[in-house]
Amino acid sequence: MTIQEYLRVLRGHWIIVVSVALIVMIGAGVAWWLRPPDYTAHLTMYVSAQATDTANAAYQGGACCPSSGCRPTSGWSAAPG
Repeated sequence: MTIQEYLRVLRGHWIIVVSVALIVMIGAGVAWWLRPPDYTAHLTMYVSAQATDTANAAYQGGACCPSSGCRPTSGWSAAPG
């Protein structure tokens, strides 16, 4: 068969060709929409407003310990948009 013959067959059955292409594109879109997210991140931060004796004590976590009443805050989440 020549290219002209292939084109004649495609022109004769253009509704089937367009329908199959449309079904494939819709199926790919649905599969993409239902996929699970690729990347997620979770962050826990400890914040304290109390003054410490030294910078080293603050770095070691001396300002944020259970006895000082500081509680962790979690729930931050980042996901791709």
